[in-house]
Amino acid sequence: MTSPSVVQLAEEPKIVTENTDLAGGRAEGLKPETTKPETKPETPKPKLPEHNKTEPWEIRRLSDAFKDAQSPPWVITDLVMSGTLTLVSAQPHGMKSLSWLAAGMEAVHTGKVFKHFEAPNLKNVLFIETEDPEWLVKKRIQGLAKGLKLSKDETLPGFHYTCPGPFELIKEEKQLERLIEEPDSLQEK
Repeated sequence: MTSPSVVQLAEEPKIVTENTDLAGGRAEGLKPETTKPETKPETPKPKLPEHNKTEPWEIRRLSDAFKDAQSPPWVITDLVMSGTLTLVSAQPHGMKSLSWLAAGMEAVHTGKVFKHFEAPNLKNVLFIETEDPEWLVKKRIQGLAKGLKLSKDETLPGFHYTCPGPFELIKEEKQLERLIEEPDSLQEK
């Protein structure tokens, strides 16, 4: 397989504009204009993580995936990694909120999610509901608590929820950071 040819321009391209004599209403025609290319300060290239020390397009097999495999920093093993964002999408009313509400409650109560995925170090969960009304969230929590065999008089340490409604993430960034960085600020009522 041969590499494609590289074509270089012999000179800088010229911008062609049409000049119109507004007083007489006639066009003078097309005149080439030369422009100096804008000099931009050279920005350093970002350092990319080193993915493959040998050949970047090396074809691998299943057996290669089991060689020297490192374990990612899991929050919920095989489901959610530390330092990442998780996007869950589905049709409207596809049980996204209910599923993650159940996951959050179960994780702090049993150390597992969906009775399968380990979450031994997950000690604090803040569930933020932006669409469903608070009465619905409360009913869901009551039903999930019953499934976890928690009575209404029990507490679920580490589980917190709020229903602020829709909000702009950027405008609320400081508030969210405070809640994440200071879990003790999430007081039980």
